[in-house]
Amino acid sequence: MKAASQSVCARTCSYALGMLYELPSLGPSPLVGVMGCMVQDVIVKPAAPLVPGGSTASQIVFAPGGFGPNVAWTAALEGAAVRFVGQTGADTIGSLLADELQEVGVEVAVTRKGATATVVVLVGADGQRTMAYDTSSFALSAQDVTAEQLAGVSVLHLYEGLFDSPTAEGTWRAVQMVRSGPGPTAPGNGPGQPAHASGNGPGGAASPGGADSQGGLVSLDAGNVARIMQVGRSSFLDLVDRLAPEVFFANEEEAEALWPQGRVKAPGLVIVKHGASPTVAYSPDGEELLKVEVAPVAEVVDTTGAGDAMAGGFLAAWAAGCGLRQAIEAGHRTARTVVTQYGARLPRSWQPPARRPNPQVAQ
Repeated sequence: MKAASQSVCARTCSYALGMLYELPSLGPSPLVGVMGCMVQDVIVKPAAPLVPGGSTASQIVFAPGGFGPNVAWTAALEGAAVRFVGQTGADTIGSLLADELQEVGVEVAVTRKGATATVVVLVGADGQRTMAYDTSSFALSAQDVTAEQLAGVSVLHLYEGLFDSPTAEGTWRAVQMVRSGPGPTAPGNGPGQPAHASGNGPGGAASPGGADSQGGLVSLDAGNVARIMQVGRSSFLDLVDRLAPEVFFANEEEAEALWPQGRVKAPGLVIVKHGASPTVAYSPDGEELLKVEVAPVAEVVDTTGAGDAMAGGFLAAWAAGCGLRQAIEAGHRTARTVVTQYGARLPRSWQPPARRPNPQVAQ
């Protein structure tokens, strides 16, 4: 009986903490900026296990993809004002991918050069995916990122891989522009907003932000666990500290690689996704704020883009003035739909829900 009482108490305290820790306000007319590269996905789901040197019948689907475009697509369909910034190929496919984003309401402000990036997605029987990619033409210099592209952005969503060469220079410039911009106009950014860290960016320059920064906010996705293994846990976390995102997304494998002792700690709010298990939100000091249950899915077809759909749903709810729990639940709803189909995006027919903004943050 005592154990049961403690469990109920823990859940109650977690809920209360989650209500107290609100998302920073994005102001009355927020614009969600998303940065990345437009990608052509080739999704392959073999009918039987692959045999080295053999040939296997498979279901093969061509679909638009890319971390950033997928997030932008979901956020726009969820009703947010969205601008995609980055690169697309200077070819027919690149133009088609840009047109598709515009058709669902995304403002596209990109550099067009090189060939369109391609990702081959191998989907297993359980819906889990393994990717091989060619983004060799994806490069963002400081000259590729302009003040016009970032003007008015309230929150800029990125993934960690953008800070690798040859896109690091352009990415840091984008962050600097957003951090130094006017940012959210609502008075006060709520009790949940951490101070921006003031570490060093590339070349020893001060990173964007700073404790007195009044500019736009930043959201970061860890990207994938292979990236953490490639650059090393310490270097990865150093970059997160320098960037100081207000929200940092990681899945279970990424979180285990970053915080093997289980002590989640980052400059801002951390959202850890656990697949079908509850998503957990942590405060900057590592305190567990919320556990949000994930509704069951009848059949998982393809998990490609589930994390992007989660981020897009979350960002759109945040922009609508929703609280932390509501934003996570919005992300669950969009991700749940994406995993029941092939491809990384919600259907065009998707209708956003009627939202009820949190009165504490929608001011």
